[in-house]
Amino acid sequence: MSNGTVADDADSWRPKSAQWARVHFSPPIHCARKWGFASVALIALVALCWPSGAHAACPFTTKPNCPGCSDALCSSDGGGWTCDGSKPDGTACDDGNACTYGDHCQTGVCVDTGTATCTGPCQFCNGTSTCGNAPSSTACNDNNLCTFNDHCNGSGACVGGGTTTCTAPCQSCNGTASCTNAPSSTLCNDGNACTYGDHCNGTGTCVGSGTVTCTSTTCQTQACNGTSSCTITNAPASTACSDGNACTSNDRCDGNGSCISGPYICCGTNADCALPGNIGEKTCSSGFCSDPVVCADGYKLCTASNTCISNSGCCSNADCPSGLTCTGNACSVGCPTGSQPCGTTCIATSASVCCPRDN
Repeated sequence: MSNGTVADDADSWRPKSAQWARVHFSPPIHCARKWGFASVALIALVALCWPSGAHAACPFTTKPNCPGCSDALCSSDGGGWTCDGSKPDGTACDDGNACTYGDHCQTGVCVDTGTATCTGPCQFCNGTSTCGNAPSSTACNDNNLCTFNDHCNGSGACVGGGTTTCTAPCQSCNGTASCTNAPSSTLCNDGNACTYGDHCNGTGTCVGSGTVTCTSTTCQTQACNGTSSCTITNAPASTACSDGNACTSNDRCDGNGSCISGPYICCGTNADCALPGNIGEKTCSSGFCSDPVVCADGYKLCTASNTCISNSGCCSNADCPSGLTCTGNACSVGCPTGSQPCGTTCIATSASVCCPRDN
């Protein structure tokens, strides 16, 4: 056939693409002379070799680089290249997350092998299983207000350039080298239980509004408690105490915080020890009343000297018969010098005569 129609039976052995090329790419001889026989031959060769049914635009365009795990396909419906294909499993890909690593295609989807945990700003993800470290000059925040000039240390950690010591509650850290002072109305505790109304003074110090003095005694304990009064604890009644008077003894607490004086014990004579308040029979010794001396059987007490003597002896002249005196706890006459008593008479001290026995 002619005039651009399909080839006759003589061309039936040719592939349809070749027949198409023969019909559509067999220009008259004058065209061949105009375009050149080489150009015409190339067009005919492509038409002959290109698979039947393929879009004619694909071989003349560059195969596109499809994103992710999709791959380029040449559409058979005349649409040219599409990204409807899938790259083989295991093909390296990028899932767009710098904190994952080992990214690869799997059934057309880009998946990772693992995830790296990096703490910013001193660490950053880099698509591997390890983190990259920011330079040591990188500013950061270690979340501690009591440090300042925070920066990365080059090893992935955020550290402070210095530390500020602030005493709460009247001072607080603010991320600088100085402290922020609390308002003067801020309540605080100065650590002294004997002050009360403690508050910040506005310059970083805790001070008390007033001071209380608590004084303890044997019979009453007083303790500071942070208020304007004292905590009082009374000793039990009968607790030994001292009223501060040396002339009383056996002083005792009354259970209400006071010390009650005991018996009066100062004296000049034994008669002073019989005054009201002195319990029992007392004797005066060295200016103080004391319990009387108890003598054994066969002896009696000389109260003037608080000593025990034989019942046959004397304590004073009153214990002797008329005309005799008590000398050395014995009744005798008064003898001149150089003599000694012998009963009711005197004998020479140098005499070899012995005094007869009283009986």
